[in-house]
Amino acid sequence: MKTIAQARRMPYCETGADVRLTFTDESWVRLSLGHQNNAERFCALLALPSANNNS
Repeated sequence: MKTIAQARRMPYCETGADVRLTFTDESWVRLSLGHQNNAERFCALLALPSANNNS
């Protein structure tokens, strides 16, 4: 199992609803969460340091 190192919103996407999860091995995945509010809540839920304020 990989550990999440960072979660950040991708504000430059059209909807503002995309989140990039970066893992400790530096691999990453982009998630589309449907709405900007969902992306903000998702990042807040993970509560990772310095990863949630990417606006």
